Amino acid sequence: MSSSEVLRPVPAAGRLKAVLESLQDAVVVVGDEDRVLDANPGASSLFGRVQEKLLGRRVTRLFADPGQADEALENARTGQGRLGVEVALRSKYPGARTAIVTGMLVHSEPDQPPATVLVFRDVSALRHAERAWRRSEQFFRAVFHEGAVAMAVLDLTGRFVQVNQALCDASGQDRADLLQEGLGNLAHEAHRDLVSSVLKKLRRAPTEPARAELRIVDAHGSELWVNLSLKRVEDPTLGRPRVLCVLHDITQAKRGEALRKEFVEGVVSAQEEERQRVSRELHDGVGQTLSSLSVRLATLGATLEPGPDRERVDELVSLAQAATEETRQMAHRLRPPALDGLGFAAAMRNMVADHERTHGVSVAFHARGMGDQRLSSAVETALYRIAQEALANSARHANAGSVSVLVDRTQGNVRLIVEDDGKGFETDDLVGGLGLKNIRERAALLEGEATIESSPGIGTSVYVDLPLRETP
Repeated sequence: MSSSEVLRPVPAAGRLKAVLESLQDAVVVVGDEDRVLDANPGASSLFGRVQEKLLGRRVTRLFADPGQADEALENARTGQGRLGVEVALRSKYPGARTAIVTGMLVHSEPDQPPATVLVFRDVSALRHAERAWRRSEQFFRAVFHEGAVAMAVLDLTGRFVQVNQALCDASGQDRADLLQEGLGNLAHEAHRDLVSSVLKKLRRAPTEPARAELRIVDAHGSELWVNLSLKRVEDPTLGRPRVLCVLHDITQAKRGEALRKEFVEGVVSAQEEERQRVSRELHDGVGQTLSSLSVRLATLGATLEPGPDRERVDELVSLAQAATEETRQMAHRLRPPALDGLGFAAAMRNMVADHERTHGVSVAFHARGMGDQRLSSAVETALYRIAQEALANSARHANAGSVSVLVDRTQGNVRLIVEDDGKGFETDDLVGGLGLKNIRERAALLEGEATIESSPGIGTSVYVDLPLRETP
């Protein structure tokens, strides 16, 4: 039952007063000369004045526009007040106040003139919310349609509902053509499953945003890399969910990353080529010379009679043979042939076996997820050198009884872990150590991260993570 229906003619003023005070809407009774005869608590709350301050006041002073007051009174007195009119109010409270006013004539006593009753339903909060919604909608439309970032609105299946001009420009397609397609149609064939997976995630977890990097193909067949951001929102006009899709073009960043990676690999490759050249010269030059020297000394010693001269020659033969072996090992450390010939895993096993023989320490090696596919030359070389450095540090400082080396490849990442059970150290004390610095620098060159954990008496662990990125 509405407020205006409650205020039908009543037999007694007392009953009218009780009804007025029970209503939540603001009710004002207007008498002669359009002055307020009575007002309920709702009116005091709406206009910010106690009841005594309202009584006797001209009702037009409650309206921001006196013309609207005259219209409301005229409607009430001519029987049209039930239709209601929206008016602006004067209130002690800050901010604009708006209300829907309905009214009617009420006959309380047969011998008394009728009173005009105005009922104010406060719609200020509603109008404020509507204005805020319109402003946000206008702002969104400006950002959406005029912004330089490619944006779209999708349904939950990934079909385009709205697209902006920036997306049309990026895809090289007209808006009408895009609206016949879905996000999956824009994606590169290799990334369509990724689009499906992201949309499925939004359906399962509506409040969680989704992000992904993927390639899209424009109308001319050119490929672009985009950073895709998706957020599920409720559409109040349709009562169904939509997906706001933002596509940031990161093609140049990807190309820059690829060029940087190519440069780093070139630097590493040049270093390794130089190591290989020096290794060959040591093996084929100095090594062969020392080997020839030891043979000739042995031949010379064979011509001598036993005695001091023979003993001195035999000593020189031993020195020449030791120098030959040291040169061979140095050449092998500079560039192990197994890394090029047998592959990364075989080279690692050979290095581990050589470390066991040289230092008498048990070393366990494990490789997971490697399969038959090789890593890039830069990554394989970096992992080999880091493991080599970590084992050398362990041999020099740790006094360990055993060491373990693990290489674990996952999608988009490869991890190297070298752990020993040695005496350990305080990591702050050796933060500037050359060996640890070399490990960190090699990892950083490939945008990886190296972490060294150690404590006295517990041992040392070296963790290295290198990204395996797809080249655009």
